[in-house]
Amino acid sequence: MDRRRFLAGVSVAGVSTAIGLAGWQQLGGRDGGTGTTGPGTTPTTGAPTTTTPASPVPEPGGSESSSDDRILVVVQMNGGNDALNTLVPSDGRYRDFRSTIAIPEDELLVMGGVSDHALHPALEPLLPYWDDGAMAAIAGIGFEGAGRSHFEAMDWWFRGSPDPTVTTGWLGRWLDLTAEGDDSPFRSVALGGGAPALKGQTSVPTVVTSPGAFSFHAPRNADRAALEVARAALVDPLSDDPWIATVQLAQQRTSEAVELFADLASGDTDQATDRPRRGSSAADSLSTAAALIRQDLGTRVIIVSTSGFDTHSNQPDTQASLLGDVASGVAGFLDTLSGTPWADRVMVMTTSEFGRRVQENGSGGTDHGRAGVHFLAGNGVDGGLVGGWDLGSLTDGDLTPVVDVRALYRTALTWLGGPVDEVLGGSFEDLGLLRASIV
Repeated sequence: MDRRRFLAGVSVAGVSTAIGLAGWQQLGGRDGGTGTTGPGTTPTTGAPTTTTPASPVPEPGGSESSSDDRILVVVQMNGGNDALNTLVPSDGRYRDFRSTIAIPEDELLVMGGVSDHALHPALEPLLPYWDDGAMAAIAGIGFEGAGRSHFEAMDWWFRGSPDPTVTTGWLGRWLDLTAEGDDSPFRSVALGGGAPALKGQTSVPTVVTSPGAFSFHAPRNADRAALEVARAALVDPLSDDPWIATVQLAQQRTSEAVELFADLASGDTDQATDRPRRGSSAADSLSTAAALIRQDLGTRVIIVSTSGFDTHSNQPDTQASLLGDVASGVAGFLDTLSGTPWADRVMVMTTSEFGRRVQENGSGGTDHGRAGVHFLAGNGVDGGLVGGWDLGSLTDGDLTPVVDVRALYRTALTWLGGPVDEVLGGSFEDLGLLRASIV
């Protein structure tokens, strides 16, 4: 696909689309638009057909962007990953609390430089990054006062704030404040599910639930060539009505997004290694993320969603499989970009809405808790362990949060460049997990 042709156009597309800054300027929306929402979306298979529409666009915030266009990849582990079996303490009380689901001591992965914690064996693909000092663990992370509801916890994490009046995602605010008129429609991308963290006032992400099945829906036995002609006719000529034109441009951008993902899936790209794995696992989505980055389309943020971490029962097998998927995916992603110009431009971060209770339940699992553990990986990471567990000082049976979520977000935003305190609504702890050359 010709990159200039791909980037020609103005609105953001994906599973759902809405007009971006350049498109609004082209349509006269900055001066003459009076509405506060954009129109609807173009249906595609395997994905939702709604999105947060764009509002008439104000002037960008003027904040400085990172000079080298760094990229943040967030692996969103939905359901609430059990932190205590992910980063296992040497404290003997751990096995008292978990007599049936504790990780066998002889299976744990030794972490260089750390004597009182060890890693779940499924994370072995990431061990070389830890040993090289390019991976960090943040233990005991959470929001003070958070509850155990999935919905509330996800809202807090996505907003980057416990304040219910905040209506944007933490990354959406960063995208808004650093927007420029010629931003790529692939500046922010969600793979494998929705991404409320990317919700902005003006920025709209490309959302692809299933990259391998990302295509226009057509009735059985339909004349697909005729449908393509019909879709092309929808955008030419461009209507004088700015709202109709917005829909036309959304259709155009969706078509281009579908074409890009079709090319990635088929290997029809400049690099043979750009062909991603097909499937719906985290590893598959991370493979797609690496392929997308190598297209050099101006991508700054990618969120990869994976689910199943709500392990109320059969946790040992379920969590091992899920962590193995994430670990192999992250390692494969970093390995794919190793030796390329992008190797020093990417950082991977994990998130999950909460951890789980310290005491195992009666079903071979754990119930909703509070504090969790998350990881950073990449050449820009100054590796090590921050925080930890104190099993002698629990909060209502839960691990006590000792690191504020927004301290992790500060690290991510510092990596990206541009505003930090303005996005987070205050100043939060510097965890010291980026190499000195970054900060």
